[in-house]
Amino acid sequence: ITLGDKLLKEYSPEKWKKVGDYSNLPIVDSGTGGLTMPQELFNGVVQEANNIASKQCKSQCQNIDIETPPVPESCAVCINTVMPDFVADLGSDKKLEVSGSTLFYETTPCSGEYSNSWSPGALTFGTASLYGKNVQFNAEEG
Repeated sequence: ITLGDKLLKEYSPEKWKKVGDYSNLPIVDSGTGGLTMPQELFNGVVQEANNIASKQCKSQCQNIDIETPPVPESCAVCINTVMPDFVADLGSDKKLEVSGSTLFYETTPCSGEYSNSWSPGALTFGTASLYGKNVQFNAEEG
């Protein structure tokens, strides 16, 4: 699993089956908001977001704790613009990608207040992984 060029974690096929909450495979779920991931991966995301806030978005994010919502619009939009994509490489040219631009979302339209849509939990590719994509689910058993 990478965040841009940075390797966050490498899982063996056996470990992948139990990543996150150690009882379920990672899933794509349109009913789950954002993107949830194990704490160790989330720590890497927070570290990268803080690096962006202190460097590329320094003027927009000065004196702002991006881990405590609400995050002001100028800071959130700046980070979303620069945040690298979260990618799970499943091998055989199959990848699950979540655009870095989905890290923060506006909590209420026109509020100017943003919160994070990526959070710790079991590895679940929720609505953030579907953003900007056309996806067809096959609900057949088999």
